[in-house]
Amino acid sequence: MKGKILMAAGALLVVGAAMMFGNASWRGLDGTWWAVAGIRDGVAIHMEDGDLRLTFDGYKMTSVETLGEGRFSPPKVFTVMVDKKAKTIDIPDDDRRGLGIYKLEGDTLTLCVNEEGERPTKFESIKGSKNMLLVLKRK
Repeated sequence: MKGKILMAAGALLVVGAAMMFGNASWRGLDGTWWAVAGIRDGVAIHMEDGDLRLTFDGYKMTSVETLGEGRFSPPKVFTVMVDKKAKTIDIPDDDRRGLGIYKLEGDTLTLCVNEEGERPTKFESIKGSKNMLLVLKRK
């Protein structure tokens, strides 16, 4: 009996955490997104269509970059936590953690992420901010 209660309590904790933090599919992020514009630390990132592709699938985000001459980076998989109310996104990467904000408007996703400091409060990337601002379109 005690084991069943512990299992039920554990299941409630998992469901509660999922409801609190949400996941990409509940936020409408599931699918593949192609970067169309970007700014890193105040400097525009030159992007051709398809240079950077992000795919969201539940708690997983996969990143693939075009390296040129028909070559692509190996897919890099991240576990993401997306918060519905605050519109925040956390992208852990080895010993760093990208803290960001996002907005979703139809088929346009705007991300502003900082890998070195605090979570951005505005969708901007000015010199010295260490923010990366990306505009992506659903494909």
